[in-house]
Amino acid sequence: MKIESNCRHEVIARLKSLREEIEQGGEKIVSLETTFALALSDVCDALGLTGEERAQVLGPEAAAYVEALLNARVWPMEETLSAPVPVTGTAALVPA
Repeated sequence: MKIESNCRHEVIARLKSLREEIEQGGEKIVSLETTFALALSDVCDALGLTGEERAQVLGPEAAAYVEALLNARVWPMEETLSAPVPVTGTAALVPA
């Protein structure tokens, strides 16, 4: 499958933006540990796919896995925090 030339620049810009968003914390993408399901979900989001379209791309099992992670609440382990701070988005999630 080849992306039409009139869409290529937009696709490249969106995927580059995704990489930059992931690397904002100072960690390079080559050192991240993640599942292909989470990475593909992030690509779907970067391309502006709907939740239904993302589920079609991922398939039922991976879509359920990603959805469970997206709905999970994650807090930093620092003892200095007085209240939980939720972290959202698949780019910040690494499965156990």
